[in-house]
Amino acid sequence: MDPLLKVALAGTARGGDRTAATGTPVDPLLAGLPSGSPERWLLLAAGARAVYRRAGRGARLIADAPEAASAEHLPLCSPAAARLVGEMLAGQGLDLLPEALELLRRGGRRLPPDLLPATLDLGARWPDPRPALLAVTGERGRWLGYFNPDWGWAADPLTATDDPLPADAERIWQEGTPDRRLALLRRLRAGDPARARDWLADVWKREKVEFRAAALGALAIGLAPPDEPFLEAALDDRGQEVRRRAADLLGCLPGSTLARRMRERADALLSWEAPARGGAGDGRLVVTLPNAIDRDWQRDEPGGPASDRAAWLARALGLVPLTHWEERFGARPAELIAAADRDEAWEPTVLEGWTRAAVAARSAAWAAPLWDWWSRVGTLDAAGTRYKVARLRELIGCLPPDRAEQLAEELLVDTARMADHEWLTVLDGLPTPWSAAFGNRYLAMLRERVGRLPAPTGDLWHRTLGSAARGLPPACFDAALQARDLPAVPDWQIHEWRRRLDQFIGTIRTRQRLQGLSEEIAQ
Repeated sequence: MDPLLKVALAGTARGGDRTAATGTPVDPLLAGLPSGSPERWLLLAAGARAVYRRAGRGARLIADAPEAASAEHLPLCSPAAARLVGEMLAGQGLDLLPEALELLRRGGRRLPPDLLPATLDLGARWPDPRPALLAVTGERGRWLGYFNPDWGWAADPLTATDDPLPADAERIWQEGTPDRRLALLRRLRAGDPARARDWLADVWKREKVEFRAAALGALAIGLAPPDEPFLEAALDDRGQEVRRRAADLLGCLPGSTLARRMRERADALLSWEAPARGGAGDGRLVVTLPNAIDRDWQRDEPGGPASDRAAWLARALGLVPLTHWEERFGARPAELIAAADRDEAWEPTVLEGWTRAAVAARSAAWAAPLWDWWSRVGTLDAAGTRYKVARLRELIGCLPPDRAEQLAEELLVDTARMADHEWLTVLDGLPTPWSAAFGNRYLAMLRERVGRLPAPTGDLWHRTLGSAARGLPPACFDAALQARDLPAVPDWQIHEWRRRLDQFIGTIRTRQRLQGLSEEIAQ
């Protein structure tokens, strides 16, 4: 234990004999302090050591200068592109930086040396964009990674996803840190799925449960039927998170035995009573829940309480392809959803399960009638509204762009819904960029809203500006930048509108510059 810390914990009455050393060159100075209370000596000792540590290190002689960086093989980007990326690295439009990096990568350009420290610092703080950052730092960026521990990611051969595996890949797999081993597994999985699975199988039993769960995430890359035996065995793992991830992956394999087992269970839970031949009326869904959830079922869907049989019904339906119900019951999606809607007891459960399946398959045929159902769900509490809107945001992303934009436009003119910030998030589910027609309609609604300010009752419509700044197509940029005069009154609504409009205009201007960069690289 640190000597000074030991004195502080034990108390100066027991450990304050002025013999504790800091282990630094300040010890001789402490020995020469005049006599005084132990408490004063302890504070002076701690302060002196802190000053010494903050003073840094003395210069040391480097016997051999490091080798120079390899010759660059990519040309520099233009000064305009460098200014744009530099501003993003400084925090102005950072959310658009990945788009700028991708443009530079596609154009085979690199950043100038003066931007490399900020680029490498960003990669040290934010791991996700490291491959994109490395692609534009050139040879000097990799070279600098050897001289600063925080920049070491740039020198790591596993960062560049386009490079071949390093020569010592097997050593890294056996001896590397968990993060490096997972990065290597993902890289190998992208190029040689079978070999990656074999590597994982060889070490599986001796790995910690956290690593096993994370490693299963790599198997989602190139998931295919040959992975089924390994994943099926993982359903018996002692780690619940491992079992859950294995079940999720098996559920993504339509021909897996787990998918077949879930389809058989769902068939026993859900049946269809068709209208009498030649008679009037509609078909009816019949839900029959089991008396108990057996062990085999719990193995296939780990994590849920066995007592909540309705939740098991929803999960089972979420794993069954929706075309199965169309073929089995001989009914169209809208008919099946209407039939579920007539069953007050099981309507939410059945439609929740079908929504999960529709989102997983990105089925437009089911997403449209499911959107209609979710949008009609009655008054909910705050948590229920969040859940409902999250489902609608997922469904709108499954629809054809023209239909999705039509639904979004209906929401934008709905004053009641636009007063609830949860509904604003639905716009983030729209495919981007928006069509020019929808973009122009949005800008017309924006002008109309600004013209009515200050509104008699506040709403949150201005929060749509963030989604619009990211979604508007280039054809709408000029119209988006046209001046909008806000009333010169001291009102909180006006203040918030002005702040968000400034952010909106700033993002549009940055996207204009990105558009110019794209055109420059295309030449």
